[in-house]
Amino acid sequence: MTPAKASGGTERAWQQAIDHGFFIIWDLAMGGNYPDGISGTKTPTAATTSGGTLSADRVARWVRRPSSRSMPPTPRPGRRSPAAPPTCPSTRPPG
Repeated sequence: MTPAKASGGTERAWQQAIDHGFFIIWDLAMGGNYPDGISGTKTPTAATTSGGTLSADRVARWVRRPSSRSMPPTPRPGRRSPAAPPTCPSTRPPG
C-alpha cells in the first residue's frame, strides 16, 4: 500500500496536490484589537508606528526517502545538512 492510498485518495490526486513547486507567503500584519483584551490598554497609541519588518534567517525543505524512518537532522545556524541542503538561500539582507 502506498502512503497516498493509506491516507485516502488516489495516487493521481496526491500527485496533482503536491508534485509541483511550493511557495512561502510571508505576511507581517496585526489587526483587530490585540493587545487591548490582554493588556487592558487601548491601542494603537501615539507610539505605534507602521513600517514593521519581517526577516528570516533560514528557510529549508527536506525530502524524506521512502526507506528512511528517522527525521532529518536539526539544522544548526551557519551549517548546511549534507543530507538535505536548503532549497533557497538565506533571506537575510547582504552585509
